[in-house]
Amino acid sequence: MYVFRIHIRPKGGKADSEFSFNYCLKNNLLGAGWQVWKDPNEILDWKTYEARAMEEYEGGISVPRYINRWVSEGDLVWTRDTKGHYYLCRVLSAWEYLETEEAKEADIVNIFKVDIREIELIDIVPGKVIACFRASRTIQEIADNPSIIYSKVLWNQLVGKEEYIIDEKMDSVWGFLNDEQVEDIIFIYLQTKEFIIVPCSRKKDTMSYEFYLINRLTYKRVMVQVKTGNTNINLDDYKDCKEDIFFFQPNNRYEGEKRYNYNIIDKNDIEQFVINNQSIIPSNILKWFELIK
Repeated sequence: MYVFRIHIRPKGGKADSEFSFNYCLKNNLLGAGWQVWKDPNEILDWKTYEARAMEEYEGGISVPRYINRWVSEGDLVWTRDTKGHYYLCRVLSAWEYLETEEAKEADIVNIFKVDIREIELIDIVPGKVIACFRASRTIQEIADNPSIIYSKVLWNQLVGKEEYIIDEKMDSVWGFLNDEQVEDIIFIYLQTKEFIIVPCSRKKDTMSYEFYLINRLTYKRVMVQVKTGNTNINLDDYKDCKEDIFFFQPNNRYEGEKRYNYNIIDKNDIEQFVINNQSIIPSNILKWFELIK
């Protein structure tokens, strides 16, 4: 099975995204436009539709082709409405051409039927899924194994039964958290100590650190460097740094010489911190810890 994300952004019909999204919700379907001419009672199969669409759109029907080729019963699809609310949907049928007056107004005629579930809390939407919505293309696969596993687990919880078997081995939580989630844990952890985070310091263009802190007792500045996966932290790269530095690499991939101003955070301490402080940990992180337990 595959996991996708889809934008509902019509350019035809009323060209009204909210109207089109509500049409999808009401009719339990998702899809896109690219209308073609047909007799009122005619049912179009894919070959007939493709031939007519190629004439009308000069071959530019990549989205209907994508839906027809890749989207199948049992797949999961993420989408979101104009207000930023996320939905997870289970595909119930493959491609079909469904044209009604309302469908034409919504510009949603190349469709697949779905079971739609709204996600009530934004922090249980995986970061990788949110990032996929930044791309402008109408539909794309989310080719990220942790997000696939997470989506299946979340769907089972949403419907209250095991519609997806989770047979992947998950003996360590750190392989399933993305970079931002790991940084968030360290971010929260250090704020429970004597440190205040400087929010504007958390930028991707600060290559030598993820963010910096101020010690509320001594007022000293402290740097933080976090790496995940198989990315090493070379301690020698920070030998000229005068400030204290916190390092965190959950797979203990450190190299170089440790110095007096270095503080290496132990992953066991962080795991215990998350377990003991669940009320202040984002839900999308907690779910992974619950799975590993």
